[in-house]
Amino acid sequence: FFQAEDGIRDYKVTGVQTCALPIWGASTLTELVLRPNGEEARPRLTSRGLEVLQTLPRLRKLSVTLPTPVTESLRKVEAARSLEELDLGACTDLGPDARCLTELPTLRRLSLRGATWRTQCAELAACQTLEHLHMHSTEFRFEQLRGLDPPPALRELSLYCLSFTDEDWAVLCTWRELTSITLNDITGSRVPWSKLLALPRLERVVVDKCEIDVHSDWEVPVSSALREINAAGLSLDEHEQERMLFRVAHLPCEIGRAHV
Repeated sequence: FFQAEDGIRDYKVTGVQTCALPIWGASTLTELVLRPNGEEARPRLTSRGLEVLQTLPRLRKLSVTLPTPVTESLRKVEAARSLEELDLGACTDLGPDARCLTELPTLRRLSLRGATWRTQCAELAACQTLEHLHMHSTEFRFEQLRGLDPPPALRELSLYCLSFTDEDWAVLCTWRELTSITLNDITGSRVPWSKLLALPRLERVVVDKCEIDVHSDWEVPVSSALREINAAGLSLDEHEQERMLFRVAHLPCEIGRAHV
């Protein structure tokens, strides 16, 4: 049962004031969205409301904006042991409680949208089953994973609206098992193009609204696995575009060209 005081009225359920709301067929529910509907002031989901996750043995996908305190909320998310996809909205620092994410035994896809994870970022490396990491407007420091192996199953990385440092890039360019990288609106430091394309298993690269460095590390060999490069959203001068294309001219990959 959900009850009104758990904040369920804020989540696409109407006509419920003080009565309890049964969730029919809970044992077969595979996807659940617990996000605010609109910006107007309403009762918010409480950590108590997340107790329902313990009753959903087949839940595979959860999209939620964690209520405070985040520590308590993450521990209740951890109870959803069958989760394969987790989408977390804006929240305070996940760092002190990030180990809860590593305890989800079948988690394959993690999306962080507007979340903050500024401390203990190295906990990400312990997510043994994670295959796809998506971050949008998230505060995260890849440099804290220096010297550590990335999640062993991670193959796809999608980053939108993040601020990067040279140290962040230095770590990311050592993640040799990545097969797909999407970068959109990355600020702070230019994308090290040659080092990125040198990742040995990389098959697909999408870069948009980023500044890239096409001049450094010219001697680094490009991955022979590359099959698709989409840089159509970039604004490069003619010389930069020629250098970018020359790097992959010998490969059988599809190229979306940048604007000149």
